[in-house]
Parts: sequence; structure tokens; C-alpha cells
Amino acid sequence: MIAGKCDIIIREANSLKDKRRVVKSLMEKLRSRFQISIIESGNNELWQRCELGFAMCSINKSANLDKLQKIETFIDLDPRVDLIGIEMDELVL
Repeated sequence: MIAGKCDIIIREANSLKDKRRVVKSLMEKLRSRFQISIIESGNNELWQRCELGFAMCSINKSANLDKLQKIETFIDLDPRVDLIGIEMDELVL
């Protein structure tokens, strides 16, 4: 299992309402495309920054790392946001 977080800048956010619209859309796309659990975990008061926390499981480490790379690419290609970075921890159960 991998738990991680990513920090993003929302380019088109001029208010918290704009931020919520972009973040909600991005979270739904990530959830449905990659079957991950995801929440907005930080920077709630800042209207151009967001921290997303996520978790995913797989039967092997390489599948998780491959999925993490695809998630990073997906976020990076979204024109509404700039990816600052992704951190992850592998949890062995």
C-alpha cells in the first residue's frame, strides 16, 4: 500500500469557490481513473494552493510505483494546475 500527498498550484483560481471547483473535478477524475482514495488534506485556506492526500493498494510494489507515475503524469498534464511535488510512503501490511 502506498500513502502519499501532492502539492499543486491552481492557476485559474481567483477565489476559494474557483479552487473548490478545480480541486473537486481533479479529485473525481483521479478517483475514477486510478481507483485511489483521495482527499484535500491541506492548504484549505489558500485559494491558489492545494495539498491532496491519497492511498492506493496493489499486490506488488512495481504496480503501485507504475500507478504513482501515471498519477503524476496525469496531474502534470492538467492545464488548470501546476504540480509542485509528490511525496509517498510505502506501508507494508
